[in-house]
Amino acid sequence: MSSQALFHVTVKAVIIHEGKILLLKKVQPSADGLGVWELPGGGMEYKEGPENALIREVREETGLELASLHIAATFHVVRSNLEIVGLNYRCTPVDVAVKLSDEHETYCWVRPDELDQYVSPKIYHDILKSV
Repeated sequence: MSSQALFHVTVKAVIIHEGKILLLKKVQPSADGLGVWELPGGGMEYKEGPENALIREVREETGLELASLHIAATFHVVRSNLEIVGLNYRCTPVDVAVKLSDEHETYCWVRPDELDQYVSPKIYHDILKSV
């Protein structure tokens, strides 16, 4: 029996407002053990491109429009049959009136020195590279 490995590209928004970063709390904790808090973002759709995927995901998950976005860092994760390449974008929102999707139950704005209270050490370091 052979299994096929999967490859996934994901984009994440490090949305900064008044020195704080937007985090979203998932309704369901992730199966990968990375916790319940995350940056807005998600997977790219076929032929979508990373910037368009980020704009779509941020709009779907938060209702926010982005005034600016700049690639800030990359990350790479390999699991048993899944390889993920991620792009973190440093973003500025047009406004901060967050309207959550059904994927998340709440949100918070945190200072960079508070991130370790919300996310795993690996994610913490990836986010800090983007600030």
